[in-house]
Amino acid sequence: MFEYRSKNSALKLGRWTVIMAIFLSCQLGACVVGVKAANAKGPELPGVDLKDLDEDENKILMAIMEEQFDPCGKPRSFLEAAQKPENCKIATKLANYVVDRIARGLSKRQIVRGLMEELKRMTVRHKFDLTGRPSVGPQKAKVVVVEFFDFQCPHCRVVAPKVVKLVKSKKGVRLVYKQYPLAFHKAARPAAFAAIAAHMQGKYSKLHDLLFDGQDILDEAIIEKLVAKAKLNSRKYKAAIKKATAMVEADVKEGDVVGIMGTPSFFVNGMAVDYDDLEARITDALKGE
Repeated sequence: MFEYRSKNSALKLGRWTVIMAIFLSCQLGACVVGVKAANAKGPELPGVDLKDLDEDENKILMAIMEEQFDPCGKPRSFLEAAQKPENCKIATKLANYVVDRIARGLSKRQIVRGLMEELKRMTVRHKFDLTGRPSVGPQKAKVVVVEFFDFQCPHCRVVAPKVVKLVKSKKGVRLVYKQYPLAFHKAARPAAFAAIAAHMQGKYSKLHDLLFDGQDILDEAIIEKLVAKAKLNSRKYKAAIKKATAMVEADVKEGDVVGIMGTPSFFVNGMAVDYDDLEARITDALKGE
C-alpha cells in the first residue's frame, strides 16, 4: 500500500538528529515516570488492538509507554496519554505504531528510536514551494493537500482518482502535485518531466491520467506516444523540458529534506498524514483544528 524509496528504507531510522524535548528517550529503562504496571494482558488503550501481543510483548509495550513522556507535552507518561486520548489524539496513533513494531519483532531500542522519528513526522509543519505546480481546487484554499507521488508507483495509481474525488467533494480544499520519482522506477523520472512540460501547456491532467493508465508498460518510447496522444504542441513541449526537469528535481529535493520514505506521501497544511487518515485530517483542518 506504500512504495518505499528502497528495500531497506523502512528500517533506516535516526535520519532526524534533533530529539524532541517533550518526548525524551529513556532506552535503558532509567527514566520511569511512575505509572503502575498493568496486568500481563496489557493496558486498556482505547483504539489500540493488543490481541496479537503475547505476555512478553505486552511487557515490552508497558515498559516503552511508561518510560516515554506524553507526546502532547503534558506532565504525564505516554501510557497515561494513550489511556485518555481525547486530550492527545496522536497518542493513540503512536501507541498503534509501537504495537505494530513489537509485533514485527523489532527491539525496544529500535522501537523507541522509530517512535521519535514518527513523532517528529506527525508534529512538524513543513513549508513547500507550490509555485507553478499542477493542482486541483481553488488557488486560495483554506486547506492545501500536497501529494508526493511516482508515476510507476502502483498504489499512487490506485489512490489518484480517489484523492481528486475527495478534494472536489470538500469546499475550500486544494490538491497540489509534487513529483517524486523513485530511483528504481526507470521511467518515472522522464514521465514526471513530461507531465510538468504538459502542465506548462495546460494539459497536466490529461497526460497525468494517460501516464497512470499506461503504467504497466511505461518506458520513454511509450511516454512519447502518450505525449502525442495528449495532443501537446511538440515545439512548446520540447522547449519546456529543461524547465520541467528543474521543477521535478526541486520537488525531489524537497521530498528528501522532509524525509519522505516512499510514495504516495501526503501533507495537509504542511503536516504529514497517512492516506487512511487523509479525509479526517482535511475535515479537522477545515474546522480549524
